[in-house]
Amino acid sequence: MATTASPMLDTGSSTSFKKIWQGLTQPSDLVQGESRRKATTLSALLLVFMPLAVIVILVSPITNILSGKPMSLSAPGVIAVVFVFVAYRFSRTKYHEIAAYVTVGIPIFAVAAIILTSTTPTTAISLFYLTLSVVLSGLLLDGRGTIITGVGAIAFFCCSSACGSLIASPPYFSIPQPWSSPRTRGRPAGGPSRAGTSTWAR
Repeated sequence: MATTASPMLDTGSSTSFKKIWQGLTQPSDLVQGESRRKATTLSALLLVFMPLAVIVILVSPITNILSGKPMSLSAPGVIAVVFVFVAYRFSRTKYHEIAAYVTVGIPIFAVAAIILTSTTPTTAISLFYLTLSVVLSGLLLDGRGTIITGVGAIAFFCCSSACGSLIASPPYFSIPQPWSSPRTRGRPAGGPSRAGTSTWAR
């Protein structure tokens, strides 16, 4: 007789995984109704974001170490990871709404940090991540919160586009090179070595 595997054999592992997942995503017992569903969704999202955020900020330092360069961590990236962990902690309590607002604000903070710390013009791809805040607000916040987030993202996009010329041309400061001699320190680049002649007179 041919034997078939019973579907009950994998029930134990699936049940244990379900219990672990519920233990990591279920909010406080004080949260009930629709708020409980949103809090559970928020905890699940943050539970996925936490390891991904850690991997993202560690890619550049590990690459620098392998290539022989000094290790450096991005300060905005570290702050964003801390916010993700703090938001997850709040999502498991009755203050899950605070975690929702923090999660919605993380993409806006990330784009703002890129604009303030980068010397290159802000691209449309960077500003596209602002839509992630609007999507998250639709899942985690009420209608008023979603509208406020959408209006804020549009205003932030317009301000960033208007200030693009300022970001594209940051101020530069001339720093004298310590290894140059006093004679050549003030000489224009490409000038002749003889005294009394100048490239500006040509």
